[in-house]
This record gives sequence, structure tokens and C-alpha cells, in this order.
Amino acid sequence: MAPKTAKPAGPTITAQAPCRADLAGGTIHLWPLYLFHPGALTLNFALEILTTCRITPLAGTRIELRSLDTAREEDFADLAELNGSKKPRHLLAACAVRFFAPEQGLRLEPIPNPRPWNGSPDFSSRHVSLQSVRYSLAPTSV
Repeated sequence: MAPKTAKPAGPTITAQAPCRADLAGGTIHLWPLYLFHPGALTLNFALEILTTCRITPLAGTRIELRSLDTAREEDFADLAELNGSKKPRHLLAACAVRFFAPEQGLRLEPIPNPRPWNGSPDFSSRHVSLQSVRYSLAPTSV
């Protein structure tokens, strides 16, 4: 049986990104939606509410996904096991790990903002913080 938590193989890296509030336009800045609305604009602003993501390289190939706000944990022996998972409990994190296909193990932890606020988390900003962390681990420039 695999250990509950694998041994870290490097420093933990943390990144943050501000949440965004859309005032007008919503997602029309995304392809292909903007193709159907020539000249359309999106108006949004950053909030002082940060999303945070932490990643720790692990010895071996084990992948650990931890959600501190939902207290869910999901572990995979390696990338192949994650790729074979039909319904991961941490879909955004699982998709990012699949996309980047790390060669070594890692622990990925999205961290909730301690500030109470009404609404769902801003997944765009959570994704930005997640990618910032991943790029900082890249051995070469991306």
C-alpha cells in the first residue's frame, strides 16, 4: 500500500492570482464567441480576493491532489493512473496535470481565500495561479 503522503523532492512553490468580476460582456472575449460579435467588449476588474495554488515536487511518480476548502484528497500512483480515472474529484487540477504531463510526482493544492464572500470561486483566477505554479517548475522556458 502506498504511503499517505510522498516525500517532497524539492521546494514548495506558491502562486496567487486575483479574482475577476465581470461587469459586461462575460465570456465574449473567448474564441470562438468573439467571432460572432464583432467589436464586442468585455469589462471586468480584479478584486482584492486572491486565489492561491501550491505545488510540491514529490520523489517518484505519485500525484496527490489536495483541496483544502472541500477537505477532499485524491492520490494516484502515477500519471497513467490519473489519465485512466473516469471522474476525478478535482477536475480542474486533474486536467492541468494531464495537460502538462509531469515526469515526476507532485502534490497540488488549491488554497481557499480565508475571506468570506458570497459566490462561487473564480475558476479563471484559480487556473491562472495553477499555471503560474506549473510554469515556475518548468525546466525550460515555455
